[in-house]
Amino acid sequence: MDITIEYKQSQTEAKTLWESHCHAKYELICVLDGNITITIEGRNFQLTKNHFAVISPLDFHSVSINDSSVYKRVTVLFGEDDVPKQVRDSFTARAKTNPVVYHPYNQQIFSQLPN
Repeated sequence: MDITIEYKQSQTEAKTLWESHCHAKYELICVLDGNITITIEGRNFQLTKNHFAVISPLDFHSVSINDSSVYKRVTVLFGEDDVPKQVRDSFTARAKTNPVVYHPYNQQIFSQLPN
């Protein structure tokens, strides 16, 4: 397993935080606070607190901040082999068709992170 987990905070006057780019692995972005638009392969998704997005390998994506608030998130980079075989097919299909999910328990899951 080669999994990278990072906690990040950003606040910028520039609207675009990350220009279009891609990764060789899946990227999971869990929004802890803030208001962003993520563009994945030309589709726009607005994410706020308790949303997360799963971006498939080699899918081009960019991130824009929608307001002046601090954008706090946890990002996880992981390979397809890191997804259990029992759910791999449904996971990869879901990541392609509906990559953004709202989950009210994200706050509880990540409540131990620094403010």
